[in-house]
Amino acid sequence: MNHERSENPQSRDISPGDHICVLLGDDKDKARDTLLTGLFRAASEKGWKTLYLARTSSPEYIHSLFDNGMETASSPHDALEVLSSDDPEFHLAFSDSTHARNFMQTSITKSEEANFSSLCIIREVPPIPYRPRSSQRISGDMNGIEKLLDEGRITLICLYEMGFFSSEVLQNVLRTHPRAIIEGELTENIFYIPSADARRYSLSSLELGHWMRTLLNLTHYRTDLEESEARFRDFLENANDLIQSVDSEGKFLFTNRAWRERLGYDDSEIAGLNLFDILDPSCVDECRIIFTEVMKGHDLERVNATFRTRNGEKVFVEGNVNCRTYQGRPVYTRGIFREKVQPDSTLDNGILDVLKNILDAMNEEIIAVDRNGKILYANKGARKIVGGPEEKTGRIIGLSDIFAPDDDFAAVTQPEPGGTGGRPPGSRVTLRDGTSRVVETRDLPIPDQPPGSRLIMLRSIM
Repeated sequence: MNHERSENPQSRDISPGDHICVLLGDDKDKARDTLLTGLFRAASEKGWKTLYLARTSSPEYIHSLFDNGMETASSPHDALEVLSSDDPEFHLAFSDSTHARNFMQTSITKSEEANFSSLCIIREVPPIPYRPRSSQRISGDMNGIEKLLDEGRITLICLYEMGFFSSEVLQNVLRTHPRAIIEGELTENIFYIPSADARRYSLSSLELGHWMRTLLNLTHYRTDLEESEARFRDFLENANDLIQSVDSEGKFLFTNRAWRERLGYDDSEIAGLNLFDILDPSCVDECRIIFTEVMKGHDLERVNATFRTRNGEKVFVEGNVNCRTYQGRPVYTRGIFREKVQPDSTLDNGILDVLKNILDAMNEEIIAVDRNGKILYANKGARKIVGGPEEKTGRIIGLSDIFAPDDDFAAVTQPEPGGTGGRPPGSRVTLRDGTSRVVETRDLPIPDQPPGSRLIMLRSIM
């Protein structure tokens, strides 16, 4: 098996100017630890400074998570600043909107002076009691911050533990954040209402129209997606290539009609199969290595493998394999294969038996070689030179088995640029048994072999 390798493209990323809400569910502790470690690492790799505003977490705990995130990335010692609600400076900084803007401006200036390319603010949002809020109140929450976001001078990430907030408050959260991280996945927030719209219109009428447009769009998107998926599945099902998808344990998730018909399995049998059940033993070890690479997210091209049908027939295939990942974890692989005719290195099966019998019936010793001089077949006369039984056609022999060690036998097998052999016709060579022969060569196209394969005839000296 052989292949060519390429890397998957990078997933969506956080950029300066983003305003992101993070909704933490019941597993908030584990999810927050994983999320923060990843955010700290990403900020460090981008050259950002992180300002963490802690209300329920201790500074020591946040610093420990930051250190964990730096296991694979280096960062200056001042790349993280933690301001805790236990610190009087915290309450002074956020006592009103004016103090908050001044604090952020000062923090931005300090990060710029320390040569950080941007400032990432991560804040733990405290429980907020629900109170009906006007469009002016909601848009007012962003006063002073929008300008900094528009200029790309900060990235603001707000952490919400969903169990602490009413559904009404969480609705307002989604209204006021253009992007959201839900279950660790960064997504564009289709429920976001720009504050300019909220200030211009009555929120209730704007919201009603927004929800209606969103629901209509989602309905259209869902219909289009279902139609697209149906067309795509029909295309895969009726493709001539052998198409399969397997999960991280090698269980089959999908096989198309051509795959099932060629390998002879029905749906009930496929459900109990593993990928390695349909591989020929000759390629299992190499395919395990390939499978491991694919599950790491690598796209592999020109993968060669040998399948086995339900009845034991070998099916030689070549194709491309890639992996679908979710939240950095491999989910399943996708493979598209095309059956190919396997080159027969011994010219000893199928319709080529006729050519073998003709060569064996000739008095001269005859060998067939590829363009690199590798022996593809040696007739009965040539096999006698190496002392093997005449009827033993499967013995692997090489040029050194036929020619004497001091003979330049390589020149016999390598064609010259003009197309003739390395030695002129009639040249004398010495065989391993000490006898001499006269060389004749013929260029001969051999099925499933690249151009340059040849027949070499060793005629007895009269």
